[in-house]
Amino acid sequence: METGPSDYHFGRFTLQPAQRQLLAAGRPAKLGARAFDLLLTLVEQRDRVVSKNELLDRVWPDVVVAENNLEVHIWSLRKVLGHNTIVTIPGRGYRFAVALDEPGVATSLASTPARPATMRTNLPEHLPALIGRDEDLAALGRLADAEALVTIVGAGGIGKTLLALHLLDRQCHLRTHGVCWVELGALSDPPLVVGTVASALGVQLGSGEPLAALTAAMAPLKLLLALDNAEHLLPEVARVAESLLAHAGGVQLLVTSQAPLKLAQEWQYRLGPLATPEHEVSADEAMRYGAVALFVSRARAAQRQFELTDNNVAAVCTVCRQLDGCALAIELAAARLPLLGAQRLADSLDERLQLLTKGHHDAPQRQQTLRAGLQWSHALLNSYEQTTFRRLAVFAGGCSLELAEAVLAGSVQERWPVIEALDRLVDLSLVAAVGPVPRYRLLASPQALAREQLAASGEQVELQARHARAVRDRFVAVFDNLLAGHCSHDRTLALLEADLDNARAAMAWALQHDAATAVALMRPLSAALTGDGLAEAGVLWERTETCVSDDMRGSLRLQWTLGAAVHYSRRQMNRAQPWAERAAALARQLGDDVSRGRALAVLADARRAGVVDAQRAALDEMLRLDRSDWPPYARLPIAQAECFFAMHTGDMARNGAALARGLVLAEAAGSSNFLAGMQANLAESALARGDAATAVRLLRDLVQRMAATRRLSLLAQLRCGLALALLASDELPAAHEAARLGWGTSAAPRAGLENWALMLALLAARDGRVRTSARLLGSASAMFAARSARMGPNEARAADETARILSAALDSGEVERLRRAGQALGEEQIGALAFTAGDA
Repeated sequence: METGPSDYHFGRFTLQPAQRQLLAAGRPAKLGARAFDLLLTLVEQRDRVVSKNELLDRVWPDVVVAENNLEVHIWSLRKVLGHNTIVTIPGRGYRFAVALDEPGVATSLASTPARPATMRTNLPEHLPALIGRDEDLAALGRLADAEALVTIVGAGGIGKTLLALHLLDRQCHLRTHGVCWVELGALSDPPLVVGTVASALGVQLGSGEPLAALTAAMAPLKLLLALDNAEHLLPEVARVAESLLAHAGGVQLLVTSQAPLKLAQEWQYRLGPLATPEHEVSADEAMRYGAVALFVSRARAAQRQFELTDNNVAAVCTVCRQLDGCALAIELAAARLPLLGAQRLADSLDERLQLLTKGHHDAPQRQQTLRAGLQWSHALLNSYEQTTFRRLAVFAGGCSLELAEAVLAGSVQERWPVIEALDRLVDLSLVAAVGPVPRYRLLASPQALAREQLAASGEQVELQARHARAVRDRFVAVFDNLLAGHCSHDRTLALLEADLDNARAAMAWALQHDAATAVALMRPLSAALTGDGLAEAGVLWERTETCVSDDMRGSLRLQWTLGAAVHYSRRQMNRAQPWAERAAALARQLGDDVSRGRALAVLADARRAGVVDAQRAALDEMLRLDRSDWPPYARLPIAQAECFFAMHTGDMARNGAALARGLVLAEAAGSSNFLAGMQANLAESALARGDAATAVRLLRDLVQRMAATRRLSLLAQLRCGLALALLASDELPAAHEAARLGWGTSAAPRAGLENWALMLALLAARDGRVRTSARLLGSASAMFAARSARMGPNEARAADETARILSAALDSGEVERLRRAGQALGEEQIGALAFTAGDA
């Protein structure tokens, strides 16, 4: 049988729209007209999820049918095509999941382009409509514009979160550094609040006490920061808020909580219930009340044909009044409309509320009503859906569909029941599906009920173990795909960051119950915490060190040891050396050349002072191992180590070759972080070769890109390097401007302070402020010595030029005295000396 150009081919099937038939291995398959239309729609829209309502409208136009008709036809299609051909996306609809037989469809993850630097907002792409809250939104906006700390206070489920989301969405372009949403509901450990805020903002904490580091990183920012669901972490949230209010004047805070923080500067906005009619009204009049309008909106989502009429308006108003205008309870009730109808819904809810509020008179009335609404909706689930509901409480911050299947399905056969149960829970407004590739999370109030039920079920311990091991397997698999070259670095970070809260919860459990899981999870978790969460990662590396034992398999010990070496090489290079030596020896025993090369790259890092011969030996061994068929991400550290070594030993030809290779590898690995780092290295190399103009151009480009992010610590370091390059170009006014902007960009504790002191010493010397210059030079030299760090060629050249200017202007004894006096300078004193007129 012939096929046409508009036919669709997949596997052994051919779908022929013109002939309205499906061929299976060349023979017509038995398929009804509605099933054919359904399949054709899904195939034509195969690049997206098609909602249930859209399918009903396309396949049954102008016909009122029950939703289960759609489910029956989906089942019949799966019976013919195979169960995995059409997938259910819970809460969204269905998607045709088989690739068509056409060229050029597949793309390689490894070629994913690097992500552009952007200001994170963490707001959903599409917000649900805000119904009945126009006056609240306007009033809250005025308050947020005027006050530094505003807390939206109200009962659970009243609508605090959605109101805050809409405010941020409205104000996202009104501040220099935008807005940022931070979800705290998944956290149970107060010390994680600081790291969660830093991660959400995309700022680097660096070393030191976490809250001080966060405050310092945020001090220069001008943004609106929202902290959602704070009621279970009030003391820690209040501590964070106090620090930011005291030291980060450009940051305004919006908090949602069932109770206030009770800080002196706090303005409370108490959110009341949605308006409900207190007397008999017509359908048109009732729609002017927020509670009724919300019910109708959600009811139409559950039953497309629903209309508010004078015949059902009294029942709907009764439901809204019984639920005291609580938004979440109204959504839960509206989801039951297709099953019960408006009048039976009102009668059933009234009876259920009377039954369930007995014995809870010590709780506020609205909380009684919310609990009753939740339990009422929960009671209408079947037993498997109830099991799925309570088990979802084990997740922190939601989960992907794949992770839900791994934890909730006890076997492969349970996969589809889990998907269908999850879909049902989304339909009932107990679970939210968030994002274009959905992540599923219990809403705050249902989550509280689910946690109670999980604790009482007797299966919490087993489920926490399954969760921890599933998260471990997920993180290890994602990280292994990166190392094997199957996934780009940027994509890997995005995948790991999505489940960072789950990984934290898994690590907390594993540290107490399963040492092997803690050890296996540590390296990929640390990768997700790089930059923003270095301090948190450092604590976890120290805690997991006690979990490593000689009886663990060698590959597991190797991955932990190598990860520790890489982590400490970023900030504590002397501490990294022994771990790198152990990792290299263990990799040699196991015959793992890739891991051995990575360990040697740490040992060859020439930024550590005083061990050039050992670094050269490590470098030579590393380069002998390096192979062109290794994945790009595995070869990147090798190119970077050679680049640093050549730079610090003055071999600029070798440095240039390593840089060129590193840039190609960074692009092939899909790593925007490495690309930015290699571009900074390229600028440093150009300056070392005497090409200051190229260095200035490259650094100005990087500064412009980083200025569009909140990574102000990195931006400050780049501006410091730019000022040094401008001095080499004899552009003194521009160097002053870059230095001033860079110093004002960041706040204490400042990264790379020794480089700052050195650059500022040369700037002061060029200005003729030689006494100030000598003090700053003494400060820089002392800091390099304290870190056991070697000056690079550009820093050494700047130090030599500064010393020459000083020796020409002052006698040697005076220079030495001033340099010794400068050794004790702190950051504040360095800034005061450098940016105050006169010569101290």
